[in-house]
Amino acid sequence: MEKKKGIIEDLYEFLRILAENSRGYIKRENDFENHKKRSEKELSKKFGEEKVENLIDLCFEQRYIRRERVKGIPEEKGFEEDFYSIKIQGKGLKYLEEFEREKRKENNSRRNLISNYILSVATVILVLITAFYAGQTWELNKISYQSFESENRPYFYVESINLIKGENKSEYFLNIVNFGKFPGRIVEMRIDPECSEDSAYLEKLAKTTIIKTGEERNVIIIENFPCKNERKIFVEVIYTGVGELKEKEYHYNLNIYINDEKKLLELEEGLI
Repeated sequence: MEKKKGIIEDLYEFLRILAENSRGYIKRENDFENHKKRSEKELSKKFGEEKVENLIDLCFEQRYIRRERVKGIPEEKGFEEDFYSIKIQGKGLKYLEEFEREKRKENNSRRNLISNYILSVATVILVLITAFYAGQTWELNKISYQSFESENRPYFYVESINLIKGENKSEYFLNIVNFGKFPGRIVEMRIDPECSEDSAYLEKLAKTTIIKTGEERNVIIIENFPCKNERKIFVEVIYTGVGELKEKEYHYNLNIYINDEKKLLELEEGLI
C-alpha cells in the first residue's frame, strides 16, 4: 500500500515541480510547455483539485509563489484561452533548499547512529517519531488557521501599466486587479520616485476604495521633471480584507522601470 503523504511532503513536491519547470533567468524560445505544467489544470491531475487549491493558498500566504497570466494558443487543446501559470518566488526556492538540507542532515545522522549505536538509535527514533507527530499536529493547526485566512483574503496585484505622455508631465495608469476570493479595501498607497520627492505624485485615492473579486481599478501616478533618462518609481499598495480580516494589513510592492531613450516601460513585481 502506498504511504499517504503529509502536508509537508505535498508542499515540497508542489514547489519542486514549479522549480523544475521554471525558466529561471534565461528565457527559452518556447516556454509554453513549462507554463502548462505549472497551470492549475495540470497540477490538479497530480494532487487533485482540492489539494491544489489548499497548496496554492498556503504558498501565497507564505509568499512562495505568484500567478502569471499566459496567452492561450488556439491549437493547444485545453489551453486555447488565456490562463494563469503558477511561478515560484525566491522565498519558495529557499524553502526547498532548507528542506533538502535538513533532509540530508537527518539521513546522515541516522546512518551514523545506526552504524555505531544500534540500541541508542531505536530510542532516538522513538523520540523523533513522537516529536514528529506532535510537530505535525501543531503544523496542521497552524495551516488550518492560515487556510482560513488564505481562503477569505483578497490578493491584489498590478496586471498592466499604460503611459500617457504629455509635454510637461507623464501619467502612468496602473491597473490593479483582485484575484482573491473576497473583496479588499485599499487603505493607503505610497510612491517613492528615484528622483526627488516632488518629481512624481499619486493622484488622490479614496481610502474607502474597495475592489471586489475579479474587479479592476485604475490608479494614476503623475510624473513631473524626470531627473534622468533611466529611472524607477517604487510603489507600495497597502490593503485589508473585509469582515474578520478587516484589521489584517497586506502589502504589495513593485517598481516601475522607465527608459525614455529606449521607449521602455516595465513592471518589476515584488511579493504579493
